[in-house]
Amino acid sequence: METVSGKPNGKPKCKNGRCADFAEVALESKDYCLDHFIGCCYERLEMFDPLIRARSMEPAHSLAARRFLQECSNRAVVVCFCHTQLTNSDRPRLLQILLWCEDLQRLLRRPGIQQTAEVAQVATALY
Repeated sequence: METVSGKPNGKPKCKNGRCADFAEVALESKDYCLDHFIGCCYERLEMFDPLIRARSMEPAHSLAARRFLQECSNRAVVVCFCHTQLTNSDRPRLLQILLWCEDLQRLLRRPGIQQTAEVAQVATALY
């Protein structure tokens, strides 16, 4: 059996030390159960949101935010399509994560946000 994080044979435990559940998704190289994955996404999005909206990010932080937002949205999509037991409360939270990631990614692409040369080249190639 293989988990979403790609670990063969057996399931890893959730990264949250107090959680007894098995991990179902990896984010930033850490394995989480679905509830803690969603919680981690919200926590990081709440941290990045005011910084991105205030345009007060250094290039290195901007790059880290871009990478997180891309990974977070990709993992949320994978969970939506692969997790067979989503509850009625999981679905809107995952949708909100996807929409929030897209909104912040759009704000990072606007003029005035400092970008490293690497990010500027990638953004230009993609859009």
